[in-house]
Formats: sequence, structure tokens, C-alpha cells
Amino acid sequence: MELAKFVDRVPIPIKESLEEPSAKINVLLQAYISQLKLEGLPLTSDMVYITQSAGRLLRALFEIALKRGWAQLFEKALNLCKLVNKRMWSVQTPLRQFNGIPNEILMKLERKDLAWERYYDLSSQEIGELIRYPKMAEHFTNSSTTHVQPITRSVLRVELIITPDFQWDEKVHGYVEPFWFMVEDNDGEYILHHEYFLLKKLYIDEDHALSFTVPISEPHPPQYFIRVVSDRWLGSQTALILPEKYPPPTELLDLQLLPVTALRNPSYESLYQELRHFNPVQTQVFIVLYNTDDNVLVASPTGSGKTICTEFETATDLKLHEKGQIIISTPEKWNALSRQWKQRKYVQQVSLFIIDELHLIDGQGGPVLEIIVSRMRYIASQGENKIRIVALSTSLADAKDLGEWIGATSHGLFNFPTGVCPVPLEIHIQGVDIANFEARMQAMTKPTYTAIAQHTENGKPAILYVPTRKHAALTAVDLVTYASADSGEKPLFLLRTQEELEPFVEKIRDSTLKTTLGYGVGFLHEGLVRIDKEIVSRLFEAGWIQVCVMMSSMCWGVPLLAHLVVVMGT
Repeated sequence: MELAKFVDRVPIPIKESLEEPSAKINVLLQAYISQLKLEGLPLTSDMVYITQSAGRLLRALFEIALKRGWAQLFEKALNLCKLVNKRMWSVQTPLRQFNGIPNEILMKLERKDLAWERYYDLSSQEIGELIRYPKMAEHFTNSSTTHVQPITRSVLRVELIITPDFQWDEKVHGYVEPFWFMVEDNDGEYILHHEYFLLKKLYIDEDHALSFTVPISEPHPPQYFIRVVSDRWLGSQTALILPEKYPPPTELLDLQLLPVTALRNPSYESLYQELRHFNPVQTQVFIVLYNTDDNVLVASPTGSGKTICTEFETATDLKLHEKGQIIISTPEKWNALSRQWKQRKYVQQVSLFIIDELHLIDGQGGPVLEIIVSRMRYIASQGENKIRIVALSTSLADAKDLGEWIGATSHGLFNFPTGVCPVPLEIHIQGVDIANFEARMQAMTKPTYTAIAQHTENGKPAILYVPTRKHAALTAVDLVTYASADSGEKPLFLLRTQEELEPFVEKIRDSTLKTTLGYGVGFLHEGLVRIDKEIVSRLFEAGWIQVCVMMSSMCWGVPLLAHLVVVMGT
């Protein structure tokens, strides 16, 4: 009888019979959220169970949805957690979460047919006039703002600049405010990536940068969604759409491959004695590069032959070869040399300016690249000497913007998709949700070993990049441990016999390296002596050992090739 009295008072109708346990829990849970007063000892004692367990069980459902990547269930479960915690319904104004606001004001707001998001666009005076209580306008504040920057076509790098735009009150916010950042697919069904972010009171006046990567599948969906949700507050969420709609990539035409004789110069042809034809990318860009003086941007995957494309450029200017007037420089050095270009004639006389790795303009050295390219374009506009700019890059998302920036027309813009790479490249991203760095690196070792075992059959080589020297040795030892447990006495990653390897192992100075090499796993870092580095590199290149673990900083200076590359701790 006591339970039946609440059936008509709870906001959501009860469909089950009151004899069902689920109906009783439903009624009590709604009564708890609605802050209804109970009568009778039996219901009061049952409410204790609801009070103690509802939040905990709903939080468990939320964690399950997050781990499984179920976007819609994640949002509903988190919303239910907040409803139970705040003891209010989502149809009520979110301002009920704050103490001190008169109930008459809250009821006025709830009677207004105005979406909560619309309040962000109103000034304090307009809000005061809306509720006909100007003095209460000072209690309203705006939420934070964010900025998104997507990069590349195969992997979406998201950079969020988080700017808190509210007044921090210790009585309300405490010392930290937790938020969830999620990337959802186009249909809003799956969570592709999630980040847990803690905003601390100490840094409330600063901008916060959050960077992560998300794989993009082909064909590209029209958009992704980034959703920012507070872990504690109802009504505190926003959504962003990305990426911008970029032009489609350059289609690789089915052209007949150009023979090397198309250079029409025996001295040039002698440079390519090992080639009979240029590859499809080189064939498609040949006419623009070799027969015109237009500015050109060639964006294509690594290994698609961009270096030969630059040789088309230098081959067209015989004077450069005859007089030896070729300058090879880093961006930083050329920036220093070209600053005083009016006093340096060799800078003014430059007629061909080739930039490699232009996609790094978004990285740490980006400002320098931007300065020198802009300066060379300015120099060309000021003098009679025309400067041709040729830029090389990996496949880009915003190639049109970069092409227009260097002065390339539509005929000189080539942005080939990642699929034109001679060796097809597959990218897999696996996240590890552990805050502690050392624990996170340790947790990555087993999935890394599993990936090597699955994707490097028949002795195909694998390279692992790790952040520090310590992790290079530790990861190698862990891989040896896992391999020994699976393969027994026979080393899984050793592709030659122990007797054949022994003469090389004897020369190794590092004791840990000497042990791991016996199992077919080597490692490289800057702390090793020269002889150790050379032996590991040669054994890996020769196919005697299958796995090499390297510090990430050595990726530019050690030209090793592998079928599988794993980057740990990105």
C-alpha cells in the first residue's frame, strides 16, 4: 500500500506490476532522485539500499560502456550517475545543482521555453531581464571553449586547446574538476578514443593542451564528433565537429609508365641505369616538374619516389650543375643566412628553392619552415629574379592550403592518397588507460609481443621505438621472457644458430645486450658504444635477428627497414 502511493507521484510511469522486484526498485530510485519523503519503516529501510548502491552500480555500467566503446550507452549511464548524485532530473534547470539560488528563480527558468545551451549566448543583463530579477544575473557564468586541429589523411591528430572560462569557487568546485573527452564516429555509436582530464584550481587561469591520435578509415566519413562532458555536472557538455571538409586527394591515373629516355639527355639517363621506367607517381608529375617553371607541391607517402622528383628539378637547370651553385641547408641554418638577404647576393640569386618534409610545418620546427618559405616568396616578389618553389611532403589533409601558400596552381598540386605507397601500410592504434608512465609502458609490452608474433610470420623484421634508454633494455628483456615462455628452448626471434651468432656476441660490451642477442632481440640507444651499435645494426640488416628495440630519438639517424614498426608510449 505504501509503495502504491508513490506510483502516481514518480515522473516516469511504472509498466511492471508492483509485485515485481524491479518495479519496487524503479519506484524507490525515482523517489530518491525526486527527493520525495517516505512514510513507513519498510520503505525507509529499502531506500538505504538504493542510497548506498545506485550510484555505485550505475558507475559500473558507465565503466563497462566506456571500455566497450558504446557511445550512446556511455552518455546515458553517465547521465544517470549524475541524476542520482545530484538528486534531480535532466528536464530541470542545471542551476538546481547550486545552492543559494531561490526556488522561485529556478521555477521561473524552468517555465521558460528556452534550451539550456541558449543561456551561453545571453549577457548577464539579458538573463536578469529574462527572469525579471536583474540582481540574480551575477550567478550565471559561461562554460569553457575549445579549439581543434586535425592533421593528415590516414591518422587524425587532434589537438585541443582548453580554456577555462568560469569563476572557480572552492565551495562548489573543490580543488579539481574532472572531464571526459571522447571522439565518436559519424553515427555517434562508437567511441574511437577517450581521455580523462582533470582541471585543477591551481591552473584555472592557464590554457591546457591535450593531444591524441585517431585512425581514419577509408572511405573517409563526412565527419567525426568530439564530445566534452563533465564527470560531475549536469548540463556541462559540448560537441565539436571535425575535420574540416578538405578537397579529395589527387587520383593516381592509370598512365603508361614513362621510360627513363623521356629525359632526352644521355647524361641524365645515366643516373638511372638501374631503372627502365619511372613509377606511377613520378610519371604523373613528370611534365609539370620537368617541362615547366611552375611552383609545385608533391605530397605522397614515404617510399613513393619523391627524391627522384626533385632530381627532375635540378636536372632542368644546367647552370646549377656546371657552376656547382647548389646549397644544401637545414631550415634553421637557411633562416639565419637569409635574414640579411639584401646584403647577400647568393640569396637573391637563388632560382630554385626545394623544401623537403613540408608536413613538419605543424611540428616543433614549423615556425622556422613558415618563415623561410614566406621570406623566399617575398624575395621573389621584390626582385627581377624568379624563384621556383618545389615542396615535398607526405600525404596531407590540407594540401590545397599549403599549395596556395607556396604559390602552386591547381596544375602544380599533387596530393596522392596513402594507398599509392608501393608497400601498403596499415596503421593500428591501441590505447592503454593507465595514468602512471612506468606502469603504462609495462602494460604495453605484452600487446607488443602479441603484435610481433601475429604480424611478423616467416621471420619478417620488426622495429620497436621506446621513449628512453632504460625502456630499450627493459623492453628487450621482456620480449625475450615472453618468447622463451612460448617457444621453449628454441629462441623464437633468432634466425640463425647460436654457433653462427657467437663470434659477434663475444664482441658485445653491454652485458644485457649480449644476453638478448642470443634470443634474436637487439636494442639500440645513444649510451651504447660504437661497436655494439654496429653489430646490432648489421645483424638486423642481415636478417640474423628479427627484433630491434630503439630509442625514438634514433629514428632519423639509423636507417633500418622493417615489416612491422611499433611505437610504444606515444
